[in-house]
Amino acid sequence: WALTAIPLTILLITSLIIVIFLPESPFYTYQKSPTNIKTQEILFYLYNGDRHLMNQAFETISKKTKDTKSCETISFKDFITNKDLLGPIIVTTLIAVLQQLSGINIVIFYLSEFIQAAKL
Repeated sequence: WALTAIPLTILLITSLIIVIFLPESPFYTYQKSPTNIKTQEILFYLYNGDRHLMNQAFETISKKTKDTKSCETISFKDFITNKDLLGPIIVTTLIAVLQQLSGINIVIFYLSEFIQAAKL
């Protein structure tokens, strides 16, 4: 396990460092900021100063955000009582419960030890 843990740790730390220097999502800043100056600054950075592409992206973000706000929201009660969704909810819940009751999680947890004991 050590052979896989070390490269994955290096990958995780590298990803964390990269994420720190990434700009925020333009969609997020457009939705959260009262003025859109920050969104335009991010787009200016992402498109290397190309104003035409920046304006196109800004218009797309503006349109999609307005479309999202006009969408109907659904409450948890409506989600659970919706007859179209009731079947899939029951099936996925049953699969999760039966997986727990069958003990497959224990097998998956100890699989590496099983393989080592079997000398595979």
